Amino acid sequence: DGTYTLEETDTYTDVLYNSEATYEVNTYEGYTYNEDKTINKDSLVPANNDLVIKLYYDRNNYSYIVNHYLENINDDEFTLQETDTYTNVEYGSNATYEVNEYVDYTYTSSEYIYSNEVTRVLTNEEIIANKLVPANNDLVINVYYVRNLGNVKVQYVIKDVDTGEYIPFNVYGKDIDGNNTEDFLGLDLEDLIITGKIGLEYNTIGRMPLDYTFVGIYEGELSNNNLVSNTEEYSDVIKGETTLTYVYEPPYGEGEILPPQTGVENEYSSYLTYILFGVMMALTYSYIRAIRKED
Repeated sequence: DGTYTLEETDTYTDVLYNSEATYEVNTYEGYTYNEDKTINKDSLVPANNDLVIKLYYDRNNYSYIVNHYLENINDDEFTLQETDTYTNVEYGSNATYEVNEYVDYTYTSSEYIYSNEVTRVLTNEEIIANKLVPANNDLVINVYYVRNLGNVKVQYVIKDVDTGEYIPFNVYGKDIDGNNTEDFLGLDLEDLIITGKIGLEYNTIGRMPLDYTFVGIYEGELSNNNLVSNTEEYSDVIKGETTLTYVYEPPYGEGEILPPQTGVENEYSSYLTYILFGVMMALTYSYIRAIRKED
């Protein structure tokens, strides 16, 4: 700031009157003697003890580097992205740096790496504690940026072929006439949430029961009609907040309640019903014969 602070005083005694007033220039790490600012530089010793010679030392300028590290995609390590060099920085001043902007990354922390220098005016401990510029060019500041996280929401719907509406599986039901059934509880397929670092690859597959017809995978709002795949297996990278929708059409057929959610074939159910009906008829016939014998 242009001001100076007294560091120490040397006293010279038994010097002859009218002789040249000599002195030693001290050495301070991080400082350089400025001869032009010396007060009473070429003085002779007076006939009293009032002579004071003042020597001034200016702070030196040094440089340091700042490394910017970005978090890797597939592990928790960091890779050097770029290095900034700060030059002509005054000794003992704050070692500052600019936080860079990287798409899909957020600044998280930094570390100051000092060498084992020892200073006289500022101690090594003071420099490290206050993150100051040392009296050398060895300071390294490492700045770390973590990769942002993103989500992929995968949902499953049925496209009503009559209305064109997209209906969640757990509320969808049709009778044999194609009408919605109010009391029908369909298969509960919960949304799949994939969370990870932006740029990380992910894969999705279909999870639909037998007999449903796959239509396609759409990204974003279904109204945008953004078809990204016509197969049930899909791969991409996490981009931020993304929604993928698997669209299916229900099975249709005559004489059965749709859709068959249990995985049991309707023919099998009908066969069991037929057997049960036969058993009931046999029991009824036996009961009637027993009554007639009593009569």
